[in-house]
Amino acid sequence: MAQRKLEWRSSIYNQRLQAIPSSSRSSLEQNTSRNNGIKEKIQQRIEPWIRRELQAVLGDPDPTIIVHVATSQFIASVEEKANTPPGQLDVEDRFIAPMRPFLHDKSNMFWHELRCFAESSYNMETYDAVVDYECLV
Repeated sequence: MAQRKLEWRSSIYNQRLQAIPSSSRSSLEQNTSRNNGIKEKIQQRIEPWIRRELQAVLGDPDPTIIVHVATSQFIASVEEKANTPPGQLDVEDRFIAPMRPFLHDKSNMFWHELRCFAESSYNMETYDAVVDYECLV
């Protein structure tokens, strides 16, 4: 089952599909700016998803170092968004750049998928069942 899930996730990237953001969004940025405990909850929630995605994209059964980089970059981006007035932040590439040596042309896709999952209110299993995709071509 886990192998089939990895193959499915890998096919998402290979077919250049992109998740359509869910209308069920959490208040990720607001919560992060208010409470450090939220950071740990976000980390606990997104790390398994990041690990699975990196295994699917890279074909590496243990992408631990990159998981740490991606998690740190994502949390830093959420914190920065929470502390920046709306409309004044367009620096996502700065957070994606450290992952480019590993993910190459799939870096932006990975970041988009991560944001869609993290901003949803779903756990990983429910998200997988309800997420819709569109073709990037």
